[in-house]
Amino acid sequence: MLAGGFYVSITRGLAPIFFIIYGLELAEVLKLNLIAYLIALAVSWIFYTFRSVVVGRGFKHKLLFFHTLERLMWGSIPFVALYKPQLLYPIYSLAMALTVPVSIMLNIAMMSSFDTATLKRVYAYRNAFGSISTAIGQTLSMIVIAAIEGIYKYVLLYVVAMSIGLISSAILVYASIKTPEVREEVSVGIEAVKSSTVFTFLTFLTAAGAVLGISWGPYIVKELKAEEYLAVALGFAMTLTNTGAAVFWSGKSYGLYRHALTILPLIPVAITSIKLPYLHIAIAVAYSFANVAANLLASFIFAEIAKRFSIYRASTMLSTAFVLAQVVGLGAAYAASTYGTQALFLTSTVLAGISIAIAFLAIPEIALVAPELSMAYAAHIHGVSLALYNFTISTVRSYAVISVKALALALALIALYTVFRLLYYVIHLLVGTIP
Repeated sequence: MLAGGFYVSITRGLAPIFFIIYGLELAEVLKLNLIAYLIALAVSWIFYTFRSVVVGRGFKHKLLFFHTLERLMWGSIPFVALYKPQLLYPIYSLAMALTVPVSIMLNIAMMSSFDTATLKRVYAYRNAFGSISTAIGQTLSMIVIAAIEGIYKYVLLYVVAMSIGLISSAILVYASIKTPEVREEVSVGIEAVKSSTVFTFLTFLTAAGAVLGISWGPYIVKELKAEEYLAVALGFAMTLTNTGAAVFWSGKSYGLYRHALTILPLIPVAITSIKLPYLHIAIAVAYSFANVAANLLASFIFAEIAKRFSIYRASTMLSTAFVLAQVVGLGAAYAASTYGTQALFLTSTVLAGISIAIAFLAIPEIALVAPELSMAYAAHIHGVSLALYNFTISTVRSYAVISVKALALALALIALYTVFRLLYYVIHLLVGTIP
């Protein structure tokens, strides 16, 4: 848990800043991440459809394999960018795709090991302790970035992060992890409706955060002319806040979460309105405090329904919501990037507003309307979510089929070209007139 937070804070946390310093434009960084998350979304569908790949015999060994491979791929990013830039897109996409099985399997391991009350505490303390290690990683990042000139400081940071990340993989070897059982899913009922509603809420909420995550750091470095370390300091401030916020919100009633949620759509407005870079640290603290509440709310509700619904589906939905949110958020950001930075932050505000509207109307625990009306809204969102899910799966499957056919055609053409080329040489060998 501690080693993992350190590793993630550097490898994924520094990626947007590294790509900007490396020389990519913000639109190119958005494109790179969008492609990577589209591939990760396809991987989510594969793992959801073919669950035997994850659960069943050898669960711990599978988790260890994906966990270790993910660390190795992320650690290689700066090396690939500097020495094999033509491989940056596929390697970065592979690294991002590997986060899907790791996230799904870790959630399954936790949900199948604890009762609901204990699981809520585990989520809260995992967030808090993870924030401590993240703070350590961000502190190291700020020191190294401020003290060392040139782009190779990022290589140093990624090597250190990968090494620490592999320690967390080694810890899994000695961890007691139960092999989860596959259960039949509940296809209808309150649990199904609530899960899809929270899934939709979490998707839009995380999409808003994705736009901020990819835009905020580059914005204060390029447009507000702040030092690189200040961009890292934003994450550091959020991490410190996460530690206390996770403990604070874990024991509060759901009704109090409303106050935190109302803050989220206002954060992008504050970012664009305040031009003093150092004041963005205070904005980061406010954002983190509210965002922790929103994410814990979703995790707690999933924890409550997982035992009655389906641990595998609840775990997969939590992980898929993050990936789908990146696709939605980064896709919207990429489209908005041509209209300037203001459009990016406006996009984040709109996405956050949609998520808050869903929460206040269709999540009974914090809804501002009567429970009966809230469940009616939730049922409507459930129907829309199913339609969107079926459309997404159909699209992913169609593109997968088209890609396989295109690859087969390309291989056939290459084989045909090779055969004709060989015939050409054979004929000329026979007549002795090879040019």
